Amino acid sequence: MLKQIGGRRGYAGREVIEGCCADDDAWALIAWDGWDDERWWELPDGRAIDEVLAAGDIASLPPLRLAFERGGRLGDILWSSTPVAPIVSQRFATVLADTGATGYALVPLATPEGIPPYFLLLLDDNDFDDVRAFPQGAQPVDRLDVSREVMAALRAAHADCFHVEHAEAASQRERMRQLTVAIPS
Repeated sequence: MLKQIGGRRGYAGREVIEGCCADDDAWALIAWDGWDDERWWELPDGRAIDEVLAAGDIASLPPLRLAFERGGRLGDILWSSTPVAPIVSQRFATVLADTGATGYALVPLATPEGIPPYFLLLLDDNDFDDVRAFPQGAQPVDRLDVSREVMAALRAAHADCFHVEHAEAASQRERMRQLTVAIPS
């Protein structure tokens, strides 16, 4: 079962990555039989997909498929217009497996003809995992905090089409954003 554990996490030597969303990048979404773009979060049985995923109840999901809101360049992390979980390529998944990375589960997605395999990346989000949500406990997850080893392996595999930022800098900026939001005007 996937779970979230609080605590103070360190960002030294880690990177924050997220999918590209430029005009020439593909924007993906997750769909299933009976999917309604007006109620994109609702499964056929009425449950919210993000709650099912957060509970780790993957086996009860209908078959999921990758669809596109906008065509374009495919990368190793796809920008998703349905913020449920990161969508990652076969190459990204292989890097995680080959490095022995911890803290994740993969849900295969059916892909349109001619599109390579992609997966939903579900996170345990524990402090010492190699792949974590950024910021900690973020739901939905649209940015990943990865270990130095995972980032080096992604670079060695020529993974592409995602933004990278040092996690310490991203963490400081996120704290400043939260303070700005919390200060009444």
